[in-house]
Amino acid sequence: MSAKYYVAVVVYESASESPDYTPLYEECISLIKASSEDEARSKAEALGRTRSAKYKNVEGQEISWSLRNIVDINPMLEDSLGEVTEIYARHFKDIDAYRKFEALAKEGGDCQ
Repeated sequence: MSAKYYVAVVVYESASESPDYTPLYEECISLIKASSEDEARSKAEALGRTRSAKYKNVEGQEISWSLRNIVDINPMLEDSLGEVTEIYARHFKDIDAYRKFEALAKEGGDCQ
């Protein structure tokens, strides 16, 4: 089986033992070249483990980042990378819930 590109949607979570710390989350979308979805998932998990980190922030709190979840692994929508290539799409039914999640999709910000 020849390798192809898969899109991995991965969520990372920050944490701290500080009682006033509010966790931060990062959604990362990566292209992974693999021979199968299982191989792509394994590579996404390995990537997630390598991105684990600890550091002190400006307030002196120790912050740790870790892999929270592999949200999705899917073949790239098009077979090859071109000048413009659609790599991933999500579908949803509740635009209000999306607007709450995605700050860029506020009223008046639609591309119409």
